[in-house]
Amino acid sequence: GFVFMDIDNDNEAIDFASEICTEEDKYFDNCIGVLEELLGDQDFNEMHDSFLSENCDHFEDTEENKFIYTSIFQSYISKVESFIESVLSNKIDNFSMDAFFSLLQNRQQEVVGEIWDMLLSFSDFNEFKSNMIAYKKGIALNNNFFSVNSYSLQ
Repeated sequence: GFVFMDIDNDNEAIDFASEICTEEDKYFDNCIGVLEELLGDQDFNEMHDSFLSENCDHFEDTEENKFIYTSIFQSYISKVESFIESVLSNKIDNFSMDAFFSLLQNRQQEVVGEIWDMLLSFSDFNEFKSNMIAYKKGIALNNNFFSVNSYSLQ
């Protein structure tokens, strides 16, 4: 944990993090750590890119949403969520996706960057649609979580 020096200068170090770090904090941090590793995982990126590649042609950069978008979105959620749940279950004892998502709702401010983008793509259809269109165009939006090798300008 973080060590702060006592301002009275009597050479006592106070480890605040270990005093206030709960089991819930450790569990959540472990989950986020595994997700960070997952973003660089070749199998995950291949599965993810393959899904985008197979489905992005259905998406158009218009306000109108086609009916097929919903089934593709549901398929995406199911495929990616089960991959993530499998990895988390293998690496974290007693992992529960429901418990993790419950913690996540209360700790959104603690998750940033690529992990947040990935998690947001599961719950936010517009984010998902934007990512599919960006993939189709070969352009990464806001340094999202897609692997760099997936893009080719056409």
